[in-house]
Amino acid sequence: ISGSDIAISPSVKYLKALGVEINIPHDPKAINHQDVIIHSAIIKEDNTEIQRAKELEIPILSRKDVLYSILKDKRVFSVCGAHGKSSITAMLSAICPAFGAIIGAHSKEFDSNVRESADMSLVFEADESDSSFLFSNPFCAIVPNTEPEHLEHYDHDLERFFFAY
Repeated sequence: ISGSDIAISPSVKYLKALGVEINIPHDPKAINHQDVIIHSAIIKEDNTEIQRAKELEIPILSRKDVLYSILKDKRVFSVCGAHGKSSITAMLSAICPAFGAIIGAHSKEFDSNVRESADMSLVFEADESDSSFLFSNPFCAIVPNTEPEHLEHYDHDLERFFFAY
């Protein structure tokens, strides 16, 4: 397992402490023998590491593509919406300390954005910007609010956007 990011963050520090090789910034030379490349929605096709993976014919998947396989065996409490996802996910994880958690922001509760747990339950901050929240396999979907945003992903179609929810 290896990774890259544009800057050092608490998440990067956490992964490095686990022994994961992380490159700062992205570096195409870091792509050489990986079995698969998984990237977040923010990473575009012109990213130098993506381009290198294509040259080497390494399979490339988005986070959205692998999300279901990661979460399929969990009882997922999925938090999505326009505002407050990180705060609500962090509060739920504080209320349910035995649950695992994946939060879009650093939690002071456990000094990370991820809490590992053997428990089947997981509090998960779901991303609607690329419709990946639809792949979170929710046991319970928590939608505190919504408003039209990221419409480019929904072809600027309000009905399609709201239907996704």
